[in-house]
Amino acid sequence: MWRARDEVMPGLRSVLVRPYTVFYRVQNGVVGIARVLHERRNFPEIFSKEERKDDTKR
Repeated sequence: MWRARDEVMPGLRSVLVRPYTVFYRVQNGVVGIARVLHERRNFPEIFSKEERKDDTKR
């Protein structure tokens, strides 16, 4: 079963496929994989680093 991950990034969802967590978005009926991380990784920190990196590109 999927789980909403709006606390990490708006529109993000995840599904656990042990030992990995697959993060994805659904737009216009198309599933796009954002990241696949080992379940022991600190994913809120990883996504916040990506967000900060994206902000510096603008």
